[in-house]
Amino acid sequence: MSRPGRVLLTAAGIVVATAALVGLDVGTRIAQDRDVADRVAALPPEVKAIRLESFTVSGQSEPYGSLDRLARTTLTPLLDREPVATVLFRESTIGGKYLGVAGIDGVRSWVRLRSGRYPRRCGLDRCEVVQIRGRGGIPNVPGLRLVPVGWGDLRTSTLFGDAIAPAVNGRAAASLSESFQSAARYHLPAPPPIVLAEGVAPLTGLPLLTDEFRTYSWVVPISRGDVRVWSVGPLSRAIDRARSRAESQSGSFELRAPTNELVDASELATVAGRRLAFVAGEVVALLLAFGLVAASQTRRDAESLTRRLSWLGIPRWQVLTALTAEVGLVIVLAAAVGWALGATFGALIARAAGEPIGQLMLHSAFEPAAAVIVVGALLLTGLALMVVLTARSFEIPGASLSLLDVAALGVAATVAAILLRGRADTDAIVSGRATGVALLVLPALVGWQIAALSLQRSPGRPATTVAFTTVSLGLAIFAACFGSTLSRGHRDQARFATGADFVLREDPSRLIPVRQAIRPGTLSRLGPGVDASLVARLNGSAPAAGDVTGIAVLGLDHDSLVSVDGWRDDFSNVPLPALAARVQRDRPTKPAGPMLPASAMSIAIPVEARGRPIGISALLMSASGDIESVKLGSLPLAGRTLLAAPLRLQGPARLTALRFEPPVRLVERGSDAGGVATSTVSLGALRVATRGRSLTVTRYSSWLGLGGVRPEGTSGRLRVTVTDAVRSYFRPRQATDGQPLPVIVSSRLASLAAADGRLPLEVSGTRIVARVAGVARRFPATAQGTYSGDFAVADQDTLLTTLSAADPGAGRPNELWIEASPSARAGLASRLSRAPFNTLAVTDQHELEQRLSVNPIAHAAHLMLVVAALVSALLAFLGLALGVLAELRDEHGELHDLETQGVRPSQLRRQIRVRAAVLVLLGVAGAGALAAALSVIVIDIVAVAAIAGRPEPPILLTVDWPGILAIVGAALAASLLFVTLVSGRAFRAPSAGRGGAFAR
Repeated sequence: MSRPGRVLLTAAGIVVATAALVGLDVGTRIAQDRDVADRVAALPPEVKAIRLESFTVSGQSEPYGSLDRLARTTLTPLLDREPVATVLFRESTIGGKYLGVAGIDGVRSWVRLRSGRYPRRCGLDRCEVVQIRGRGGIPNVPGLRLVPVGWGDLRTSTLFGDAIAPAVNGRAAASLSESFQSAARYHLPAPPPIVLAEGVAPLTGLPLLTDEFRTYSWVVPISRGDVRVWSVGPLSRAIDRARSRAESQSGSFELRAPTNELVDASELATVAGRRLAFVAGEVVALLLAFGLVAASQTRRDAESLTRRLSWLGIPRWQVLTALTAEVGLVIVLAAAVGWALGATFGALIARAAGEPIGQLMLHSAFEPAAAVIVVGALLLTGLALMVVLTARSFEIPGASLSLLDVAALGVAATVAAILLRGRADTDAIVSGRATGVALLVLPALVGWQIAALSLQRSPGRPATTVAFTTVSLGLAIFAACFGSTLSRGHRDQARFATGADFVLREDPSRLIPVRQAIRPGTLSRLGPGVDASLVARLNGSAPAAGDVTGIAVLGLDHDSLVSVDGWRDDFSNVPLPALAARVQRDRPTKPAGPMLPASAMSIAIPVEARGRPIGISALLMSASGDIESVKLGSLPLAGRTLLAAPLRLQGPARLTALRFEPPVRLVERGSDAGGVATSTVSLGALRVATRGRSLTVTRYSSWLGLGGVRPEGTSGRLRVTVTDAVRSYFRPRQATDGQPLPVIVSSRLASLAAADGRLPLEVSGTRIVARVAGVARRFPATAQGTYSGDFAVADQDTLLTTLSAADPGAGRPNELWIEASPSARAGLASRLSRAPFNTLAVTDQHELEQRLSVNPIAHAAHLMLVVAALVSALLAFLGLALGVLAELRDEHGELHDLETQGVRPSQLRRQIRVRAAVLVLLGVAGAGALAAALSVIVIDIVAVAAIAGRPEPPILLTVDWPGILAIVGAALAASLLFVTLVSGRAFRAPSAGRGGAFAR
């Protein structure tokens, strides 16, 4: 390694690789720490605290002052922060009033005032309090002079947990629907008042509270920056020691802390760090491969030096010692510079991420484990250099074998074992099994093996340059494919989960159905570029298989079905438009039945019956699809009567059915409970009365009975049998009668169908018969809220009509799907946050995708791979530069001969450029082949390294052609520019054979 140019290039490669390795270690630690911080921040406030409690009564434990001193000396060292002291006297009769009393040291920090002012410190003659809940009397008697001075809410449940809920007031209830508020007021008793005083010690000293049970608490809230990935273990051990100390000094103490949650978060962060190991593995492989290339380009110098020194009588071991010292000096100096650059870059990243720079660097770049990894990689690089410079082959019968052959064979065996037995799932990584982690660094192993085999089998510089270019650019392309596959995975996950840009459904806290909250005119005002459609989402099960429950039953109109967001061609062997056509009926399917005018004021049916007093109700469907039940009365035991009821219609309504209901004695508890009621009925024409006239609505022609209702002819004569187990109807015929519902189902449901495709389903408690019209492995928007992963997708009108025919009013649209053009999306998101849409739960597909992409681990993996790709391209350039410089120096003799034979210097320079271009093109071709081979495991690595779990839908390999072309183009341009500059300075000497400065 005697030429300064090649030494500097070799050192530059080691600097880049070392800096990248150190920087990646810092980045990994940042990602782990942010992952822990996110998981801790997501804990409930009452859990996210270290809490020392003492439940006691005065006289049975130490004085409060002693308990307070012990608690503070125990808790303060844990997070270097004083605890907040509280006391709670739970609801009981105190001073003749039923209430709860609590005290806090520092009320102002924990209570949000709604009126009045904050209380002053509690005193014996006047103890000011702020009321945070309930209504009722507040005692103001000798020994307990409580004086309310304000109303407020607790800001958080951190201090008292569920003993006092935060913000229990009218503002929270005001957002609920009126029906929900009414139900809450009916079922819940009026809460007693709870008041808060300033100061724990003075409150507990009030005479009337002396004999009351109380709960002392000293709370240290855990903030986002309090727990770091490296501090979880020490903090957990410190908490255990504090618990032992406190509970051994006072029998009333109990220390609670989220140690299990913190340990779980730390373990998951450890898994996350191991997931990112494959990026560091790539850098290590590139560092080793670059060492092989650097050694191969200087091997001729080393061999020449060894021969000259041997001729001078210097022993070989002294030659090897000098060579080792020279190699070691270059590696050590370059590694020191690279380490400093990597640590500096990591510190800048930590500062931008808001991490504590000093602590982070001590637990990453300057951690012993990091030093072991980097130093180990450098030692391997040095060993590789020495092996290439000095290794000799030894003969075996029929072949020769060297150390590089043995190393390559060992790597090949490792790769085979990983592919055959390796697992990259979370369980394998958590357990630390070797093949689970090794699969993540498989790309690096494959690349290193290619470089080693190429070097040993074809030790010439051209083969070495091509091999290294193949490895470095191949790994850069692999990194680009990883990034594009990860981005596609996040996008597919978000689209698959929602099915549309925005999905609006009923909010459980408000209980306002979608069709009540959103009127048709509201949707038309959403603006251009916005398409909205109602969707029916129901739960189902397959009675034919008892274990198939939680089926997602989806009803979509034709346009929504053919354009559902998140569909991929690999979900089914049949294109989506063809599947949609299979479930679409030739004619629109709407519920049939006679119409009642909006002016109808009453409804009446003359009946003649003999049997039990069975009730009759008319089921009317409004234009919005809502079903109203109008109770007409009960059949007579024997004889004739007129069943009638008043109407208050908001518009025209459709008569969907007459429902027969069992007598009260069959429903209520008693000897007749669960019995059977029968009657023979003759129904007269159903009529409605409007202003000044009576209209005949129907004479029941072609009506049919369900659930024990048997028509006898077409004149309205029925035989009715009812129970409380089955609903009984008499209704008009529907277009779906006698025809199974065509559905697109999951593979498992398809396997349960009969030979003719019929499949019984129970949808929202209603039994129907479906027909398998298409099979798909997955379908968007069907995974949420299901247990089995199975689904049945149907045309919405056909589904609702089929359900209504089996049980009128059984199904209706309950979601609103909105698709928006990119230009309309931003304004639409703001519009949906206002009334009337804010009464519904809104799922934003774009927001979901952003949450997935900003996951600390996914984000870190993406950034690290960008760095790895840049390092790979840079090392490829440096490797080619070494090759060109070595060629100009070591082939000086051959070039001299060509020049003396009359070859012009310009032709020699052109030859150098053409040879370099051929090598680069061969390296690019090899890189493409290597990347194609590694693409087999890209999906597995993305799933485990960045998505953490089983992605739904499965990830597809996505090739980022623009990114790949940019990487390859940049490497080609830089390499060819360098070759042009170097060769342009060659062969400029006055005499033949002098290649210029770079050849000396």
